[in-house]
Amino acid sequence: MFVSKYLHMNEIWYLECVNLFKVICPHKYKEYNQCHVLDKYTRNDFIYFNEDASKAVYLIHSGKVKLGYYREDGTEIVKAILGKGEVFGENAFLGEGKRNEFAQALDAKTIICPVPIDTLQNLLKDNKSFSLNFYKLIGHSLNTIQSIYNQ
Repeated sequence: MFVSKYLHMNEIWYLECVNLFKVICPHKYKEYNQCHVLDKYTRNDFIYFNEDASKAVYLIHSGKVKLGYYREDGTEIVKAILGKGEVFGENAFLGEGKRNEFAQALDAKTIICPVPIDTLQNLLKDNKSFSLNFYKLIGHSLNTIQSIYNQ
């Protein structure tokens, strides 16, 4: 079950969600534990840039991540600030070829669980519990975005 709330402040939105890291991180499944590595970032490190290839979905183990983009005039637009247990980059799963935003670590110790699309597809195929939780996540994300744009 997802519990969420968001604040809509100009062009910034913030979403709080149940800790999905505990449910859908591959290292929680024994067949993926040995080959799965968590990535560590420090404040202001970029996890990915606009136009990077979309090859993974990301789960936040700890720290905060800013998602945003730059306008043509160089103005930074912050789309979201995410924290522990939240997921980003899920458009890679939906067929996005290239990123349309950047993701940047905001804390001195940000730990991210990258889930490559092929690993994600195998987990979805082999684990019903994982599949159900992941599809709930996608539905929740779409509903949240729709609610924000309907305001």
